[in-house]
Amino acid sequence: MAPPLFWQNPPLLLTDRQTHHRHGPYKITKIEGKTSVDLEAFSDYWGTPAHIAKVHFTGATSPDTIANMAEAGQVDLVLGLPQALRDRVEGSGKVKVKQVQTARINGVFVNAGDVRFDDPVERRAISLAVDRQGIAKALFGNPKAAANQLFSAAFPDWYDSDLPQIERDVKEAERLLAGAGWTKGSDGVLTRDGTRFSFAMIVGKQPEVKSLAEAIQAQLADVGIEVKLENGNQGQVLEAVAKGSFLFGLTRRNYGAVPDPVATLVLDYAESNAANAVWSGVNYRNPDMEQALSEYLAARSEDQRAAARKKIRALVNADLPVIPVVWYDYNVSISDRIAFDSVPIDALEVGFWIDRVKWVS
Repeated sequence: MAPPLFWQNPPLLLTDRQTHHRHGPYKITKIEGKTSVDLEAFSDYWGTPAHIAKVHFTGATSPDTIANMAEAGQVDLVLGLPQALRDRVEGSGKVKVKQVQTARINGVFVNAGDVRFDDPVERRAISLAVDRQGIAKALFGNPKAAANQLFSAAFPDWYDSDLPQIERDVKEAERLLAGAGWTKGSDGVLTRDGTRFSFAMIVGKQPEVKSLAEAIQAQLADVGIEVKLENGNQGQVLEAVAKGSFLFGLTRRNYGAVPDPVATLVLDYAESNAANAVWSGVNYRNPDMEQALSEYLAARSEDQRAAARKKIRALVNADLPVIPVVWYDYNVSISDRIAFDSVPIDALEVGFWIDRVKWVS
């Protein structure tokens, strides 16, 4: 089956319904608009046949609709269940939820060309001011999602298992900021050479995004950084980056979109792309990073690639062009009609593998 990419952003709801076109283990029998497709097992498929004969996909974006359908047993699988709904749906007792940590990072990206963020010391101070463990537990329901580095264990070659967790340390953050020349004004906001450590952050309407932004706002206020939240959308963030007015925002970067994350890293951190590195390190420039990326791309052996990879990994985790907060968990709700252990989850979010799913015997 060709992956239905046009259903990848909204969660996917899988039901067993009467269905009637062709590829891979399934053939498409019907498409309705942009949110519905029916599939039927393709008997001439050369590989292992699909276990479930007929499948109906529906795309949905309303959180309440998704939760209600799962709880009412109207769907057998919800692929990409929003984190904010996981406890509610699982708490209904009618479904189970399977979860996997993905290659997607929820974090903060900044304009590294601005005086507030142009020093790695300032970015490290922001990192230390953020309570990852608290955010991961309270907002995402998984303390293990607290991100101490850019790459999660979904990329074992890029993940550094020796890195310790980043614990919140307000005093160290304040010390670093003071060392960088920032002092608190009468209103408690840091200033330096007439510049206030104050900026706006555009926040989307999704509940989990708003909650994350509010948590970061409150935590940075403790060290004298003022974050003003403005309701908006991704288009406004893109426009601000293009105009050069962007300062600080939330990112959910997926490093698993391509087989090797270096392709995304080149887009994000190569000198020629720095000014427009949307969702990553805007205006971040480091000759050592350029060199390490070039070495990786020119490598002729795995040993050479591994050496370059280690340099790249160390630089992104030290320079913090993106400040990681939590790794994104991919959730799938599973009805009691589906064999729980038969449902695979792709940590790189490339395939759905529904041909492997089985009914309960």
